[in-house]
Amino acid sequence: MISPFPAAFQRLEKLGRDDRRLLEMVSWSSSSFATSPTYLETILNDHRWQIDLWAALIDDQPIAVVAAMEPTSPLQVQDPDLDLSGLFETFSSESRAMYLGNPIDLSAGVAFDSRLDSQAGSDFGKALVAAVVSAARSRGVQTAALHIGASDLDALAAGFAEEAEQRQLGERFSFEVQESSLDKHIASQRSSVRQLMRRDLRGLEQSGLKARVVAASEVIQESATLVAAVKANHDVLDHPRLAEYRLRRWAAWNPTDCIAFTVRGADDELVAVTFGVRRDAQLELYEVGLNPNSDLRHLGYLEALVYSPLRFAIDNALPSVGLGTGSSTPKKLRGAVAEITWGLLSAS
Repeated sequence: MISPFPAAFQRLEKLGRDDRRLLEMVSWSSSSFATSPTYLETILNDHRWQIDLWAALIDDQPIAVVAAMEPTSPLQVQDPDLDLSGLFETFSSESRAMYLGNPIDLSAGVAFDSRLDSQAGSDFGKALVAAVVSAARSRGVQTAALHIGASDLDALAAGFAEEAEQRQLGERFSFEVQESSLDKHIASQRSSVRQLMRRDLRGLEQSGLKARVVAASEVIQESATLVAAVKANHDVLDHPRLAEYRLRRWAAWNPTDCIAFTVRGADDELVAVTFGVRRDAQLELYEVGLNPNSDLRHLGYLEALVYSPLRFAIDNALPSVGLGTGSSTPKKLRGAVAEITWGLLSAS
């Protein structure tokens, strides 16, 4: 176990290109794959963002890391999920902004060396966040952190200081999986959930849809149009080629554990797909794609989002399926647990 902060703490700094190789030598603990340093490395060359990795170091080894990202174009923040003037009262559209964490994947948090105990991790996180926010303020930049979960909120809020604006942004959902079969999992739910899930399964059985779990890389090209269609349905600007690029980058980060839950019709046409990664004791879902021309897209969506991931988690003894944000109604109706996500904005 690493000795606690602050006795062993030496310095905070922005990692240079040569320093980033040190990240691969550490076993990282983070609340989401999206804030894991090894994943963040894969998005550093995204030309839409200026991305810096800040680290707390002991003996020249990084033991806590957070990303700081600034958009290279105002177009990047027109997405309602990133538009700070719409999310916070104290942000002016004329202000310059920096995002702490990973706004691309709607996640914020600090990653820690897994050898740190929880108190040391929290202390390092506070110091690291405070340093990054202070450095941005000295340049006249406001810092935001979006969709912070409960496990990261205290450290980030303390680092932002008391004058920061804190807002509830939404909810992040998950399935808690404690049973040894899907039937037992359904039986453990409240009556309304049981009835709905059993009705779903009857409909899926009658539909003739075929579900498979495959390596993510096998279906990315085929899935890109479906993923972009879902984004468009939520008024988010996307393009199949951009979706394909994003999925290939994500899958290359962890080709062994990045998987896809595919659902095909009788003609083998792809009706629905969900991408996810097996990470520690959790299955964490990433992107969803739906065929807008299929009459079976609703059932396909339920299979790809709910039932295939649940079966995979049960078969692999994973106690949790992270479902991400959005689409709250179908998730809640099928027993998903909601966690509030928060946003922080530093004072100007």
